Amino acid sequence: MPPFYDQINLFLGILTNNNPFAMKWLITIIESITPILIFVILRMFVDTEIAVLSSIIYAISPTIINYSVNAWNPNMLPFFVTLGLLSWLKYLKLKKPKWILIGSISTVIAINLHYQAVVIMPFVMILFIYSILNRKKDWYWWFYGLILGLLILSPYIWAEFHNNFANTREMYVFFTREHSHFYDRISKPMFIWKFIPAFFEKVLIGVQKNYWLGRLVLFLGGIVLFIKSFKDKNIRWLSIYFLTIFLMLRVYKGDKLDYYLMTLFSFPAIIIAFILDKWRKLSIFLILFLVYFDAIFYLHNSSFDNYLKVQNQFKTLNTLVGRNKVKLLFDNPDQINVFAYGLKHFAKFEITNEKKNILELCDNKNHCVWDKIPRCIDNRGYTFMSLLKNDQSYEEFIVNNNKLSVLNKFDQNIYTINYKPYRYNGDHGSDLLIKNIYDW
Repeated sequence: MPPFYDQINLFLGILTNNNPFAMKWLITIIESITPILIFVILRMFVDTEIAVLSSIIYAISPTIINYSVNAWNPNMLPFFVTLGLLSWLKYLKLKKPKWILIGSISTVIAINLHYQAVVIMPFVMILFIYSILNRKKDWYWWFYGLILGLLILSPYIWAEFHNNFANTREMYVFFTREHSHFYDRISKPMFIWKFIPAFFEKVLIGVQKNYWLGRLVLFLGGIVLFIKSFKDKNIRWLSIYFLTIFLMLRVYKGDKLDYYLMTLFSFPAIIIAFILDKWRKLSIFLILFLVYFDAIFYLHNSSFDNYLKVQNQFKTLNTLVGRNKVKLLFDNPDQINVFAYGLKHFAKFEITNEKKNILELCDNKNHCVWDKIPRCIDNRGYTFMSLLKNDQSYEEFIVNNNKLSVLNKFDQNIYTINYKPYRYNGDHGSDLLIKNIYDW
C-alpha cells in the first residue's frame, strides 16, 4: 500500500489521542463532498433538476455509503478521483490552466492512497498530449503540477529508494498477475453482459439482483452518451475518461472486486443523468425504484454507528465474562484499536497473562471455528489459535452481537505452546497498531 493513508492516520492519532474512529470521521466528511462534485460535473451537461437527482442517487447508494463511513486506504478515492475529473473537464471547457494544478494534485493523492487509481493515468497522458499540441502556453502549468506531485510522493519515493523499491515491485506483480479465480478478463463478452451490470447494481442498490437494472443503465446510458459525444466535445472527453478506465481494467489483471473499482463509483450516477435528460418521465419511477431497494438494504443491515456497536459488544462481553480476568487473543489486527477503545471505556473485566480464560476476537464465527489443522490463513494469530485448539481442551461461547468474538475457556495452561500471535516491532499496519496493546 502507498503510505499517504497511514501518514494521515498517524497525524490524526496524535491529535485525537489514538481515537480509533478519527480516520472514519475524516473519510465520512471528505466523502460527503463527493455528491456535490458530481452535481457540479453534471451541471456542465444537464440542467439543475437532473443534476440534483443524479447526485442524490449517488449519495444514497448503499455501497457508496458503506465505504464512505469506514476507515480503509482506498475509501477517500472517490472524492479525489471525482475532483480530478472535475478539474480536467473545467480545464478543457474554461481553458484556465490553474485547473491543471488541482487535477494533478488530486490525481497524485488518489494514487498515493491506493494503487487502483493508476487506471486514470492514460486519460491524464492523453489530456497532456492534447494540451501540449493545442495549448502550448500551458506547458509550465503541467511542469508545476509535476513538481507538486513529486513533492506529495517524496516520502514514498524516499522510502522505496531505501528499500529497493519493494512496494513498487509488489504493486507491479499484483497489477499484472492474472487473477481468474473470481472474474474473467474484460475481453470476454460476459464481463460486459454480466459483471459490469452486476457492479452497477451493487453500486446503486447495494446488491446484485438479476442484472437487468444494471444492463438498462449501462447499455441505454452508453448509447445516449455515445450519440451526445458527437455533438458535444466535453461529453466526448467525459466518455474518453471512462473508456480509458475500462481499457485499463485489462491491463490490471487482478480480480475486479468492487473496492478495486472505486474510480468507477461515480459512473452509474453520471450515466443515469444522461438517461434522465433524454427521457425525463423516467425520473420519478427510477428514483422511487432506487429508494425502495436502498431502503430494503438499509433496513436489513446494521447501523454505521461504531460507538453504538462497541457499546453493545461490550455489554454482551461484560455479561459473559463477568468480573473474571481474561487473556486477549486477536485473529485480525484490524480489530485491536477499536477493541482497546472499548476496553478502556466500556469493559468491566480485566485482562491478564495469568488466567486460563481466553477472549478471542474474530471477524465472525467461521474465522474462529474450523478444523484442528494448524495453518496460517491471514496472519500468525490464526495459526496460534489453531495450535492452541489442537493442543488444549476448551469450550466455546459464541457471541453473535455484530459478529464480534468467540470466548474460549481453556482447561490447561496455554504456556505449553511457545508461540505468540503478534509480536510488536514498531511497524504500523493499516490501523496504526497501538504499542501498549501488545504488552499483555
